[in-house]
Amino acid sequence: MIKIPRPQRNLGNVLEKTNETSKKTFKRAKKALLITLVFIFVLLFWLGWQFYGFSSKIIARNTEGSAPALVKGLALLDEIKPRDLKGEGDGRVNVLLLGVGGERHEGPYLTDSILIVSVDPVNLSVAILSIPRDLLVPVTGFGYVKMNSIYTLGENNKTLTSGGPALLKKTLGQLFDIPIHYYALIDFNGFIKAIDAIGGINIEVPEDIYDPFYPDGYGGYDQFYIKKGFYKMDGETALKYARSRETTSDFDRSRRQQAIMVAFKEKLMNFSTFLSFKRLNEMMNILSDHIKTDIQLWEIERLIEIAKKIDTSNIQTKVLDDGPEGFLYGDSVEGMYVLRPAGGSFLRIKQFVHQFFKDIYLSEEEALIEVQNGTAREGLAAITSNELTALGYKVVKFGNADRHDYETTIIYDFSGGRKPFTVEYLRERFKAKLITQEDPTNLVDIKIIIGADYDSYY
Repeated sequence: MIKIPRPQRNLGNVLEKTNETSKKTFKRAKKALLITLVFIFVLLFWLGWQFYGFSSKIIARNTEGSAPALVKGLALLDEIKPRDLKGEGDGRVNVLLLGVGGERHEGPYLTDSILIVSVDPVNLSVAILSIPRDLLVPVTGFGYVKMNSIYTLGENNKTLTSGGPALLKKTLGQLFDIPIHYYALIDFNGFIKAIDAIGGINIEVPEDIYDPFYPDGYGGYDQFYIKKGFYKMDGETALKYARSRETTSDFDRSRRQQAIMVAFKEKLMNFSTFLSFKRLNEMMNILSDHIKTDIQLWEIERLIEIAKKIDTSNIQTKVLDDGPEGFLYGDSVEGMYVLRPAGGSFLRIKQFVHQFFKDIYLSEEEALIEVQNGTAREGLAAITSNELTALGYKVVKFGNADRHDYETTIIYDFSGGRKPFTVEYLRERFKAKLITQEDPTNLVDIKIIIGADYDSYY
C-alpha cells in the first residue's frame, strides 16, 4: 500500500485565522448585545413616556385616600395596624366601576352600569356587586335621587360635591356603610375598543336574547338577537349583550355585565396579551380617551399583582335585585319607574352587603360584644345591637346600663389587646372614649355603654 503524505499545516496560520474568527464572532455578539440593550432602553423609555402621557390624561387625584392594603404594600399586609384603617371594611379594597354612554350618546353621563368590585388581598378573592340604576337613594343635600343620575348631579354641582365620582363614592359609602376607595369610569366606545384590542372575549350565553328595541344611537333601533351557546364576542357584540334589557330585565343585564368583567379579566391576565406591544399600545391609547379613574399608577400595578393571583373560581358575583331575598320593589314617582328598599329601610341591604364583602379582620377576631344603653332613650341598646349585628359584629348581650345619664359613649376593652381591629372599628364608629381593663372573668371581650353623644344611623 502506498502511503500518501498529509499536507503539513502551518500552526501559526491556523492560530491566526482562529483568532480572527473569534474576534469577528465577539464583535458580532457585542454588536448584537449593544443593539439589544439599545432596543430595551428605547422600549422602556417609550413605555414610560406612554404611561406618563396615559396617566396624566386619565388619572385624577384621589380625594378619599387609598386603601391601607395598597398603601402598605402586599408584602407588608401583615404589618397593617388598626389605626391605619380609615373605617369599616378597610381590610378589603373597594373599587366603584361605572359605565356611561359618553359623547354622541343620549344622556352621555347617566351611569348605565354601576358595580362595586371588592378585593380581598389576603384570601385572594373578589366579590362583585351590581347596583340597579333605577334604585332611589338619599343623596346628602339633594334629597332622593335615582342612582344613574348621581354622577351627572355631581358634575353639574362641582362646587358642592367635588364632582360626579366623589358624590357617587360618598353616597354608596354612606348607603352601605363601607369605604369606596377608588372609581374607574369607561364610556361605550372605550368598552368596544378595549375588548377588540385584546382580541375579543369568550362568553357563555345561558339563554336566547331577542331585543328589537336596542337603541342605534340615532333615535332609532338596532335589532339584537343572540342564541344560547358559547361565543367569542367582539367589542360591539359584547356591548349589546351587556346593555340589552328591553325584553329581559335590568337585573339580568347586570348579571351579563358581571360575566363580561370576569371574561375580560381572564383574557387580560393572559401572558400573551401582555407580551403583545401592539395590543399594549392600543390599550393605552384607548384608555387615555375613554377612561377616568383615581387609582394611581403604582396602585394599578399592585392591583394587577393581586389580580394575576386570583383564580376565577374565587370570584363571586351578586345582583342587588328584587329576587327571593326581597331587597327591592318597583314603584313609580311622578310617572318615573324606581326601585325602593323593601320595608322602607336599607338595613337589610346593608347587612347583605357586609356579609358579601366580609371584613377579614372582624371575621378573624370574632370579638364578643355587649351593648348597654346609658341614656334615657328607650330601646337604644336593642337598636344599636341590631345595627352592629347587621354589620358583622358578634353582639351576645344587650340591655340597660347602671344609670341613664352618660354624656359620652365609652368602650371597655377586656380583651387584653387580642381584638385590636374590632376595638378600633368600634372606637371610630362611636367616636367613643376607650378604656382598657384587665378582667379575665368577664364573659365578653368588649362592652359599649352608649352615651348621649351617639346618633344612631337609623
